[in-house]
Parts: sequence; C-alpha cells; structure tokens
Amino acid sequence: MFLSLDIALFRVLNGRVRSATLDAVLPLFSDAWIFYACGAVFVLGYAWYCRRRYGEALARVCVLVLLLGLSAGVADVSCNLIKDQVGRHRPFQTEAGTHFFTSDRQWTVIDKPSYRYGSTGGSFPSSHAATSMAATMVLALLFRRSRPWIFALPLLVAWSRLYVGKHFPVDVVAGWGVGVVSALAVWWSCQIASARFFRR
Repeated sequence: MFLSLDIALFRVLNGRVRSATLDAVLPLFSDAWIFYACGAVFVLGYAWYCRRRYGEALARVCVLVLLLGLSAGVADVSCNLIKDQVGRHRPFQTEAGTHFFTSDRQWTVIDKPSYRYGSTGGSFPSSHAATSMAATMVLALLFRRSRPWIFALPLLVAWSRLYVGKHFPVDVVAGWGVGVVSALAVWWSCQIASARFFRR
C-alpha cells in the first residue's frame, strides 16, 4: 500500500507535472557543480562580510566550511551505507514511462526499464536530498535569524531528483531525515568538543 502510493506520487511528479521550463531548470539542481559553485559564492560572500564586520574572516570561514563539509560528508556516507543494505532500484530502472535525464543531458522516456540502464547506486535514500538538507541545517543553526526560505534549496533538489527520474518520493524524504540527523550530530559533536577543549 505504502509503496503503491510512493510510485503513484512519483508518476504524477515525474510524468504529469512537466513543462519546457521545468525541463531546462530542474536538472540544474541535480548537478553537483551547482552545489560547489553556490557554496563558493556563499563562502566568499561570508568571508567579505566577516572581514568588514568582525575583522576575523579566516576563522569564521574555516568554521563554516568545516561544519558544511563534515555535515555533508556524514550525510553522504550514511546514505551510501543505507543504500548498500536496502538495495532499492531507481525509478528509471523499474518503472516504464519514466522521464529520465540521461548522463549526456538529454531527455528520454523509458519504454523498457532495465537494471543495467543508467547510473549505478541504489535509490533509497537520496544522497542529494541528504547533503542539501545537511548544508541548509548548518546555515540555519549558524544564522539563527535565517528566513525559512533557505529550506527552498533541499525542496528544489528533492523535486529535481524526482523530475529527472532518479528517485522516488520516499527516497528524498528519507534523505532529508538523514541530512537533518547528520547536521545535528556534527553540530552537537562540535559543541561538545568546543566546550571540552576550548573552554574560553
């Protein structure tokens, strides 16, 4: 029953809610270089802000980069461990009619699904959803006055993963959960280490 609903929702978001604009825009949120480019722009902007405001840009940027890197890394590793245990196949490998964005950046509709077709790796949970949520959680924790709109990033990333045929809805929801837990685990670990070794 639950998996049937998961597949039905996937078919709506992947097959029915489509447009030429979405075909052009949403795949960008599944490209890893977008994260690196946006992250670099943010870190440079944050460094400039800290230098102007506090005069200690290097230390603050190092903390931010450390927390972002650790949180995203823990989320990614956790997802890969879970994928190995669960072994769920991706939508384009199992569902006929899936709109799939190929590695050569072309759209195709899968007529005959094949487990050997496309990328490797399991579907559950989504690493993209996990790492984007982990990074967003770090920003929300560091900047307590952050607006809720910063959570648009993991939402867009999750939607893109459904749209390009790489994940089912439950995969991205589970990825969000892994991302939240990873970010909080890294945050609390750093707080404990800071209190223990840097009491001042």
